[in-house]
Amino acid sequence: MRTSLLLLCLCIIGFGSVIAQDHYLVDLENRSPDAQALVQGYEGTPAILFKAKDYKGNEVALTELKGQEIIMWFWKLDCALCLKHLPVMNQLYKKHKDKVFFISFADDPKAALIDYTQSNPIDIPVIPNSSMLSQGPYGAELGYPKFFIVDKSGIIKWVIPEEEMRGEFDLFLFIEALINSL
Repeated sequence: MRTSLLLLCLCIIGFGSVIAQDHYLVDLENRSPDAQALVQGYEGTPAILFKAKDYKGNEVALTELKGQEIIMWFWKLDCALCLKHLPVMNQLYKKHKDKVFFISFADDPKAALIDYTQSNPIDIPVIPNSSMLSQGPYGAELGYPKFFIVDKSGIIKWVIPEEEMRGEFDLFLFIEALINSL
């Protein structure tokens, strides 16, 4: 009788631990919001303030840019789409720099950007080592490249995540249309 009771207790304990283990084998779905929800969360809010030096040593502070429309471009050297957009951004910068303030943020260190510019000119100002800004307050989940367009009041008017620039995306025409509608 004792043996039967002991076996029954062991079975109950063993069954209970199997159930308990199964309780912790939960496959959680992706809980990050989708890019569109993130974009909507940014648009209409004040731009996150920053003060930094570009890779040439020029200081840029968002507080000093109030009253100007701003195109903020987040990119990095190991992003093929970013490098494809670089000549286009140079072209847009040259054409519209008197109308819109362009600033870019690269995750790469200053030395890597300087090395890269030896054979690939970068006209648009670049803030190096920007991963803390681009991976934090300026939407890591939005991918690379990504754009934040800020109006004269310092409010984020539009956000363009990487997923919107895939495929047959014409960056030049798209940014020109945005600039013309500011």
